[in-house]
Amino acid sequence: MAALTREEVTILEKKYAETVIGQLSRPQVLTKAAEAIQRIHVITGWSVPDDKIYTKILIEEFSLKLVEGFPNLNFQEVVYAFRKNGIGVKDWGKNMNLELIVQVLAQYSEERKQLSMQEERMKDNPTQRIYSEEEIRNDYRANVEAFYQRCRRGIIPPDDLPDYFKEILVYDKLIHPDSNDLHAFFADCLQNGFLNIYVKS
Repeated sequence: MAALTREEVTILEKKYAETVIGQLSRPQVLTKAAEAIQRIHVITGWSVPDDKIYTKILIEEFSLKLVEGFPNLNFQEVVYAFRKNGIGVKDWGKNMNLELIVQVLAQYSEERKQLSMQEERMKDNPTQRIYSEEEIRNDYRANVEAFYQRCRRGIIPPDDLPDYFKEILVYDKLIHPDSNDLHAFFADCLQNGFLNIYVKS
């Protein structure tokens, strides 16, 4: 899976930056919505109406729209959406209006949704660790030792042993490369009273 871009990383950082709108109280939403309107004005250059009644209604309707339509966003994301996508969007009419605002948030929400799906896939498929050759050999040794301890407890070994048993025993010069009887090797170890094949250092 491709690495995230800087912009995608920023979107995810904003996603977890603060409490989402759906979990805020009504007064908190109104206060933050009023501040967001001012920030949107600064970012985009869209006109904020001089009419106080109009502005009050805009803020109230904006806050309601956020709660109803974008409850999973937080206000950092709302403002970032306009820094990211607001510039260049057509300004309908003299004053900032709700339809104009929703267009930008809808676009951002879709981008966020797709990125969140990618984030979940990345969580489900973490980057596979590449082990060194020595780590692999140590894993082989641990499995050989675990097998030998089962033999010491009287558990009958299977007829077929993993190929890597011979590979690691030859590597460590415990058996000859031409040896084809691993069971005989373990039987000899048991007969000689060896407590271990490998001991952790």
